[in-house]
Amino acid sequence: MSTEACEGWIRTDPDVGVKLGNWTRAETYANDIIEGLNHWSTGWVDWNMVLDTKGSPNWALNYVDAPIIVSDDGTEYYKQPMFYSLAHFSKFLKPGSQRIHHRIDKGQMDGVKMTAFVTPTNDLVSIVVNTNPDSVQITFNGAGPNKFTLEFGPSSIQTITKSLN
Repeated sequence: MSTEACEGWIRTDPDVGVKLGNWTRAETYANDIIEGLNHWSTGWVDWNMVLDTKGSPNWALNYVDAPIIVSDDGTEYYKQPMFYSLAHFSKFLKPGSQRIHHRIDKGQMDGVKMTAFVTPTNDLVSIVVNTNPDSVQITFNGAGPNKFTLEFGPSSIQTITKSLN
């Protein structure tokens, strides 16, 4: 199980702490989760799901970012891009889903990561992250009787579901 993940923690980085609306951090989250799942991790836990606008509370004075940020007066909250990144995994990968072998052909995709699962209801779930500044096309082979090609926009996270029944 991957635990204690967070963004905005590198003290030498000028982007340390909370950065509202930062989509690069959402990509980093998705990449980290995919790497873990593709290497036999059975789960992924964020260090802090909810923090204030300063990135606290934090016992180590290591102020970081979080998927949900609460205003200083507690009257508002902000769903960060990291929140939506996590949703690709928590919404579509149901308990009992089994990771399946997949591969991205070499030359096809630097900057693209994916993971693939079959759910207990026999649906194929593929989560793809494209960190490239350009769109890419990916052909899915072996997804039931038909192969198909989809385009993934620049700097995007997408989930594809397909019934295998």
